Amino acid sequence: MKKKICFVAEYMLCGGTEKSLLSLLPLLDRNKYDITLLLMKKKGDLLTELPEDIKVHEIPLPKELEEELLNSRKNALIQAFKKGEIIQVIKKLVAGFRMVISTNSDVGRRLWYYKSIKNKIQEYPEMFDVVIDYMGYGLFNSYYAAEKIKGKVKISWVHFEPKICMADFGDFKEVLQKFQYIMCVSKETQRNMLELIPELADRYRVFYNIVNEEELKKKSDLREIKKDRDVFSIVSIGRLDHQKGFDLGIEVIERLCKEGYAIRWYIIGEGNQRAELEQKISETVYAKESIVLLGQQLNPYPYLKMCDIYFQPSRHEGYGIAVAEARAFCKPIVSTNFAGAQEQLINNETGIITECTIESMYRGVKLLLDNYNDFQHRFSKNLAAQKGIDKNQVCLLEQIFEQV
Repeated sequence: MKKKICFVAEYMLCGGTEKSLLSLLPLLDRNKYDITLLLMKKKGDLLTELPEDIKVHEIPLPKELEEELLNSRKNALIQAFKKGEIIQVIKKLVAGFRMVISTNSDVGRRLWYYKSIKNKIQEYPEMFDVVIDYMGYGLFNSYYAAEKIKGKVKISWVHFEPKICMADFGDFKEVLQKFQYIMCVSKETQRNMLELIPELADRYRVFYNIVNEEELKKKSDLREIKKDRDVFSIVSIGRLDHQKGFDLGIEVIERLCKEGYAIRWYIIGEGNQRAELEQKISETVYAKESIVLLGQQLNPYPYLKMCDIYFQPSRHEGYGIAVAEARAFCKPIVSTNFAGAQEQLINNETGIITECTIESMYRGVKLLLDNYNDFQHRFSKNLAAQKGIDKNQVCLLEQIFEQV
């Protein structure tokens, strides 16, 4: 009999976490596993990319809580006010006040709120052998997987650097205790978790994000991007927000253009920092025509196939799925030293690792430009020798499944 596996996530947006899930699902043996994907809402550009045999359902949410769980409590309050639902407005204000005074921790407040609505949330009607909170981040989907889905074994994922972007994540220990395994996407992430919640040390495992190289190569052939042979084409992929460091990258490209380097930097992604980045680009003297914001691309891989250099200026990452994708194309990579960077790249052997400063990134990209042919040959050769890691990761996960 097939084992029943349930993955839980928010949506299927074009983010690194969703992409890694999309790469993982086809690699699980369908002769052994019956797979369900449970989402907060069936939405996102990657929804149509899911394998056809995956059963996709929504978490059953009470209608009166949908707005605050799917969007925000602030939006729910505004909507109630606009509808003239005064009693609901008062209830939400009182609940908000109680939540704020309950703790100084953002994660703690979120947990307080989830517990306050626990009795209004129904249990999922189906029993599973394995329940996987794939999204993590201490969001409602994590709480729902822990409290409202019946499963013999439960697994949670940590896709970020807890000490940097969620230092109070330790307050989520009460929920994480419900999971028998906690997958960390890098050794550095695992070290972070050991410091934050040492009591769960025996549950942590390192599981690098999956990249399905064959699928990426197929998608890269669906469209041809014409390359300008007179310039170095540089590509970056990520949300347009502070974390990704594109504001720092603009300063790097400006300095290089000022020195006469012929560069075109393509940034693929969308986000709340777009207007700020557009303004910053317009204020440059030398790089105005050299930086292109391409927006969200459901299939960014033709650009990875075309580019000369992949550049990741992130302030922090859990693993850096875009770097892993660039590795699949054996591209010369310049990346900041976020968690997982040194687990993906060997400095000066498979890429160049810099500090997250304008000066360090400038020197790293300049070094690669000045010695491009030598580095390109060395990096490509060494990256090609690193194939096959993902299958080992799948074996680790299936070993856990088989213990049920």
